[in-house]
Amino acid sequence: MFVRRQGTSKDFQLFKTIENAMRGSDKIISVFKAGLVSIDQSNYEQTIIFNEVSKSNLDLLRKTVEEVFLPIFSKEENLKSWSKKSREDMIDKLSGFSVETKAIVGQINGRTELPLPTKS
Repeated sequence: MFVRRQGTSKDFQLFKTIENAMRGSDKIISVFKAGLVSIDQSNYEQTIIFNEVSKSNLDLLRKTVEEVFLPIFSKEENLKSWSKKSREDMIDKLSGFSVETKAIVGQINGRTELPLPTKS
């Protein structure tokens, strides 16, 4: 669930998708429920997670994964103590995260962003 403040009033709007929440806004607050337990007065502080998200932070996150972490994990000499399977799994997870983040940033900006094939 995503929350966006409307203009200068104190009204807030709830959205199910980040793309709709970010349209016309620079920042939103994301609200997540952690776990499968019901929320009540005794556990709401541990069960509900709030996070402020901005367009620039999402794009910065994508660039950091693409330009810092993927190149580091792609060089076998950087991870000599890791097994080949572990390294490949980490690259796969980082690549998937990068693709998802790029797609979300594109949707927020009203574009369709498709990943380029990786260099072999």
